[in-house]
Amino acid sequence: MYGKRANDLGAIARDIDAFLVESLFTIITFDPERLQQLINKAGDIKREARKLYLEASIRASKDGEELGGPANWEPAEKIGL
Repeated sequence: MYGKRANDLGAIARDIDAFLVESLFTIITFDPERLQQLINKAGDIKREARKLYLEASIRASKDGEELGGPANWEPAEKIGL
């Protein structure tokens, strides 16, 4: 959600886009340990995208909004598999 809005404001982070592709391939192979690593990284990526979006909003002289719903997600310490 934040990444899309950042892109809309001209801010692009290739690592965020690359993570999405990487995580899709890992889900197919289903390694629980690797899945936990990706879940933790997803939390980091979400926070990075939020920061990118808010900074892009400032540069565009717009008010960055705090998003709700899925944007409030935070990873659990351990997945229950």
